[in-house]
Amino acid sequence: MYRVTKQTQEIIQGKHQKKDEEDKKRLENQIRQLDENVQKRIKTINETKKKLRKEIADKLKENEQLETKARQLQQNVDQRKQIMGLKSNAGDDGGAQDPAKKIKDISHKRKLMDIVKQQTEEIEFLRDELDRLRAKTFPSFAHLHNKQEYPDE
Repeated sequence: MYRVTKQTQEIIQGKHQKKDEEDKKRLENQIRQLDENVQKRIKTINETKKKLRKEIADKLKENEQLETKARQLQQNVDQRKQIMGLKSNAGDDGGAQDPAKKIKDISHKRKLMDIVKQQTEEIEFLRDELDRLRAKTFPSFAHLHNKQEYPDE
């Protein structure tokens, strides 16, 4: 004799298969939703990764530009210190220096002054050129005001 329980009655009537199918569908839906969530997360993480990489590249480029500018400024400072040192040496020693050394210092100072003058002229030329190029990029409507022609004529 076999004792029939509710569970065995459900198996005999076929209700158990329906529950299994419902559980299967529910689990499949849950799996699909979890997969979609994972894909969304992966997509957002990849986007943030891309943005961060771009920011890193921009920062590296900016750092490189700043380093170049810092080197140029340091060179300018060194040149100015050297010029100031030459000026102070020329005023302090007076006639106590060797004439050959004095001539050499004067020629060196003159060369530096010529370089400074040349660089300032070059900077002025480049500024003028930059202003000229900037003026080209902006539209000028001055020639339209000078004409007395009417479009209907």
